[in-house]
Formats: sequence, structure tokens, C-alpha cells
Amino acid sequence: MSGTSLADLRALLHCEPSEQIWRAICRCIERLDDDLMAVGLDYTAEHLRRWPDRLRTGPLDQEPLAPWWTLVRRADLGLFSFHLPPFAPHMSNLTILDLPNRRIGDEGAMALAASPHLPNLTTLNLSSGNGIGDAGAMALASSPNLPDLTTLDLGGNRITHQGFEALMTSPYLPHLTHLDLRVNRIKSGFWLERTSSKRLPQLTALNLGGNWIGDEGLRALVNSPFVSRLTKLDLSKNNISDAGARVLATSPHLFELATLNLDGNNLSVKGIKALEGSPHLCNLRELFPYHILITPKMSLAWS
Repeated sequence: MSGTSLADLRALLHCEPSEQIWRAICRCIERLDDDLMAVGLDYTAEHLRRWPDRLRTGPLDQEPLAPWWTLVRRADLGLFSFHLPPFAPHMSNLTILDLPNRRIGDEGAMALAASPHLPNLTTLNLSSGNGIGDAGAMALASSPNLPDLTTLDLGGNRITHQGFEALMTSPYLPHLTHLDLRVNRIKSGFWLERTSSKRLPQLTALNLGGNWIGDEGLRALVNSPFVSRLTKLDLSKNNISDAGARVLATSPHLFELATLNLDGNNLSVKGIKALEGSPHLCNLRELFPYHILITPKMSLAWS
């Protein structure tokens, strides 16, 4: 039986990576005898190097001490209510942790931030209905335990301008490239102009869609040092007017921007033309103003 399982394991590892093949690999490993387990795990680990981490999944409502658990790179809580379980030390190999809509609140975010067991995490999804506010955002921003994080999704929570400012000025997220804060409670009031240019040095994509930033908050945003590295900026549904569009168009700091989403704001044709004619937005390739509020008079100019 063990010999057959080992042969099956070899065959599976030469298949195209998929969720189905991953599950079959886990079943094969479970059937290995103890004397072949170490060989089987080492062989599997070597061949899984070519696999994307997102396929190597393991829900935490299954026993994480299963023999294949060390091969897992992406985990979610399955049917668990959130808490850092007693097997948290076995999460140290994870690179992706998906916890959307788990109602973990600030307490859960603070527990994750304080955990020393997630040093290899690159993607953390805490979006949609987790009830995370400024305390949770500040805990993540001040945590030295997530040094390799590249993607942080906090969309659909209760974060205000204070939590936003804490994240944008964090000294502990040197590899963060994507920050998603859509549909929170961020409005003008943050102060980023004096932020060190060394903070978030890799950030290239920022999603602030569905907040309350407005023209005033937009001015503070475009005058901050980190925006010069952004290639993608989502400001959809933020009560931005033509005045805000002119702020964007005249800013000398957005020269790397390739994608700009202003969908659902209070822009007229005049604001859109200001953006399209900006000499500073020289790399802009995608502009999304799908729900422009156009008056009858403006619609004639548009045509």
C-alpha cells in the first residue's frame, strides 16, 4: 500500500497544479507508512516549489497536525469562530491567510498583529464585515511580526482617517505593495505631508474607493511623498468634484500613475478633460469615470 501511495504521489506531482491535484496529494501523504513519511514529504516539498501558494490550501477547522500540514501555504478558518488556536505555532509556514467576513473585530486584528507565528505571511485578507476599526489598524501598523507582507486587504471595515494615517506611516511594512481600504470611514483629517519617504517604499497600489475623502482629503493625499510610487489609485465614490480633479491634474507627484479610478464622483466633462490633458499624468493608461454627473448643458459639450 505504501509503495503504491508513493508511486501515486510521484505521478500526481508531475500533473498540472490544481486544487483537485492538491487534495489528492494530501490523501496520498496520509496513506504513507511512517518509514516513508519523511522521504515523501521532502520529495513533495521540492516539487511543490513550482506551485502557486494559493493552491496549497488548508482550512484550520481540520487538524493542522496532519502530516501534510507543513506543506500548506494558504489557510482560512473554515468553520471556526476566530481566535488564535492552540496550534498557532503550526501556522509559521503560511504565506496567505484569508479571513474575510469573520467578525474578528479589533481584538482579532490585535491578536494577529501580536502573534509571532506568521513571519512568512505575504497576503492577509481581513476584508468584508470584520468590524475592524482604528485600534485594529493601528495594531497591524505597529506590528514587527509581519515583515514580509506584500498585500493587505482591510476593505469593508470601520477604519477612519486615524487608522489610515497609522498604516501609511508604518515603519514595519517595508514590502507592502497593495493596500486595500475600500468602503471604510476614511475622510479628510489625515496628515501625511511630513511622512518620511522611506515609509511603505514598495507601495504601488492603493484602493480608497467608497470612503469620504473629498477634495480636502485629496489635497493631503497627493502632497504626501508615497504617492510618487503609485501606479494604481482607486478613489471611486469619494465625493470628489472638479476641484479635486484639478488637484490631481496639477500634482507633480503622480507621474508613475497608470490606472486611476474616479468612478462615481461629482465630476463634469471639465474635470475629466483636465485629467486627460494633464502633463503630469504622462503614464496614465486607464481612467475610469463611468458615473460622471453631467448636466444637460455639459452633455452638449461632451458630444
